[in-house]
Amino acid sequence: MDGVKKDYYQILGVQRDADASELKKAYRKLAKKYHPDSNEGNAYAAERFKEVNEAYGILGDEKKRKLYDQYGDAAFDGTGNAAGGSGTGGKVVRLKGKGMPGSNGGPAGDLLLKVFVQEKPGFKREGQDLYTTVRIPFTVAVLGGETRIQTIYGDVQCRINPGTQSGSQIRLKNKGIVSMGNPSVHGDQYVTVEVQVPTDLSREAKEKLMEFQRACGKDKRWHVA
Repeated sequence: MDGVKKDYYQILGVQRDADASELKKAYRKLAKKYHPDSNEGNAYAAERFKEVNEAYGILGDEKKRKLYDQYGDAAFDGTGNAAGGSGTGGKVVRLKGKGMPGSNGGPAGDLLLKVFVQEKPGFKREGQDLYTTVRIPFTVAVLGGETRIQTIYGDVQCRINPGTQSGSQIRLKNKGIVSMGNPSVHGDQYVTVEVQVPTDLSREAKEKLMEFQRACGKDKRWHVA
């Protein structure tokens, strides 16, 4: 059924205004009819049983049913992050009743919007998680401090612990992509730290850095070549 729009009401054989009790009755009847125990080796029955369970899993849940009624099965077909040339392409949004007027006074059709998510410079997406990089001064990495990190929801101030190593990761919880199936669920953002190495130092700065190196050489916690 990949790529085919599913009508869960049709699968269960009920009207779109069916109440919870009608849905449950239809589901139980079909589940019994196509249950694997009664249809051993029947591939068609196995597929139908799978569809019936999928349909009732959506329509039997009040919140999921509302999403389905508004967007169709596009609301439950994953995160929509298939690779595309100019951005990420799986997502079709269905606007019920917003299409062309029906024939002979019939109900209006649906409007299908094919959505392409453009890539955001500096961000890499894997499922619902985002991956970015932040560069911090050498002194902040050594002594600790704060740095500003860009997220898709706006910049945030993040604490940098003393002795942070280049290549370490910071996890920003719930700063990733929102789930299409459950708007209350977000992915995370993982930020890789890059330490900026000083260049073009003044004479005074070089002398201070050499003092730092000599001091570190006397400290067994540091290993200076």
